[in-house]
Amino acid sequence: MRIVYFIPSLENSGGIERVLGVKTDYLIKQLNYDITIVTYNQENEHFFFKFNDSIKFIHLKFDKQPFVSQKNLFKSFLNKRRFQKKYKKKVIELLKERSFDFAISLGLGEEKYFLHTIKDGSKKILEFHFSHYYYYRNVHNASWIKKIMLSIYLKYLCFVFGKYDAFISLTKEDAREWKKSNNNVYTIFNPLTILPKKEVNLENKNAVSLGRLVSDKGFDMMIEAWKLVNIKHPDWKLNIFGSGELDSELLKLIKINGLESIVVLNSTISNVEEAFVESSIYLLSSRNEGLPLSLMESMVFGLPSVSFNCPYGPSELIDDGLSGFLVERDNVVDFARKICILIENSDLRKKMGMKAEIKSREYQLDVIMNEWNNFFNSLKEK
Repeated sequence: MRIVYFIPSLENSGGIERVLGVKTDYLIKQLNYDITIVTYNQENEHFFFKFNDSIKFIHLKFDKQPFVSQKNLFKSFLNKRRFQKKYKKKVIELLKERSFDFAISLGLGEEKYFLHTIKDGSKKILEFHFSHYYYYRNVHNASWIKKIMLSIYLKYLCFVFGKYDAFISLTKEDAREWKKSNNNVYTIFNPLTILPKKEVNLENKNAVSLGRLVSDKGFDMMIEAWKLVNIKHPDWKLNIFGSGELDSELLKLIKINGLESIVVLNSTISNVEEAFVESSIYLLSSRNEGLPLSLMESMVFGLPSVSFNCPYGPSELIDDGLSGFLVERDNVVDFARKICILIENSDLRKKMGMKAEIKSREYQLDVIMNEWNNFFNSLKEK
């Protein structure tokens, strides 16, 4: 099988990049696939995660990248359309020059708008790492004009995504939403990207969370919750690993709440095992998710979790009350209360952690990649 993946850049430390590295490595080593990865916003040859040496990398270069202007949406739209035209021309040349069985957009790049239109003989797949809710999350607070524009845009997206040979959703709950408008939707979970080399005893007085420091991840709510936790358990600490645009704002929030020595913002790490083995509880405060990889990985290490029941993913990973706690969205007080329950009961932490580890076996690499291999073979025959 010959597959080409499209992603803007491999410099980032996100779950999409990490999963891509693990999946392509398996496809090459275990299934003898031929893999090409195409980028258009890669500044250099530096990748945050390691990729298999057999992968063919194609870094497309453009004089001017698209930008989003909040002040002038029309100008932003024209800019992106110009870029898409140049980008599409190069993608057409690439696909017709080489013979691929599958061309896959990971949903991050501009190719998702046009890849399905290219007639080169390859099957077109949109592997979407965001939830259906991702595009609806700002509707309620928008002006009526923006609500109309967003509604039109969402209908356009559903129309475009429905033209792919296959649309891959990461969770069953999210897939049900997409199936309301499209009939090409499949569900394949992300695989686990790590296996523990060290045991976690769940006795360290640390909670941990990983993610980009952006609004969607809800770290502001996590910090507010920890302020309540700290009143009862000042000897426990919270470590947050990540980077992003809200770095300074979160540091300010930590300072305002007098948590400078209690809540620590750490830079992104490639070896997440280090973060898990020193912790006893995993926290997820996201406002929305695709499928939270860090939560999955914490389960492998046997960490019980407390998570907002956001759309989508946590409810499919956590068995509420058994392997962790699901909390009503944005309910900071209950979030803090459930954390305290785990802090105060070591036996419960260990019991839930064991259940979490057992649940994580459903997402082991061999299991998920066997699903992908069967999917590719089935789609190729259609």
